[in-house]
Amino acid sequence: MKIYRLSLTIFVIFAVGCLFGVQGQSGTVPNTISSNTPLQNTQAMLSTPGVPISVPAQAVAQGKIPKLVRAWNKMGNALKKSGKYDEAIQAYDKAIQLDPNNANAWNNKGAVLNKQGRYDEAIIAFNQAVSINPRLASAWNNIGNVLKKQGKYDEAIQAYDRALEINPQLARAWNNKGNILEKQGKYDEAILAFNQASRINPRLASARKNKNNALKLLGRTK
Repeated sequence: MKIYRLSLTIFVIFAVGCLFGVQGQSGTVPNTISSNTPLQNTQAMLSTPGVPISVPAQAVAQGKIPKLVRAWNKMGNALKKSGKYDEAIQAYDKAIQLDPNNANAWNNKGAVLNKQGRYDEAIIAFNQAVSINPRLASAWNNIGNVLKKQGKYDEAIQAYDRALEINPQLARAWNNKGNILEKQGKYDEAILAFNQASRINPRLASARKNKNNALKLLGRTK
């Protein structure tokens, strides 16, 4: 798994570097950072988050911006899985800089901020995601997760309900909602939510575990 993640990161870095290394018609590289190899170019952009991206005109003309955005998003995801949260945020910021209306990039950035305990910043990122795409169920689920950590249980349930209204098959939202209902002492409702999560995704072990815990709190047998 570690080898896979490393390979994915290197591949995405190379892809982004190659796309930014596109030369103009004059044969020069318009991006001031693109004076080294593609790998070095991309590493330099990550290490200097304040430096704006100057997109080559040829890349724009060839419609490569969406590919660049996807590449930065993929890099951010790979870095997040490797626990390199600051670098992941920088990669998502590059995607957002290229496409400020990319809801997935805002959502991904918020998820990392949440992992870092930067809850207020995470909420801002998630709100940006749902303002761009109000039907992005995963972002609503993520908003619920942050609100839960902040102890705002009623608001968190509202966020989970919004996610489930958009996508009733989102098992993790049912599971997350059940967790809060359990914390509120609403064990029967929590068990119903956990049952829904398990029905949708029988392999979601946490839902089964949470249901058993709720049953114990109710004094019922497994």
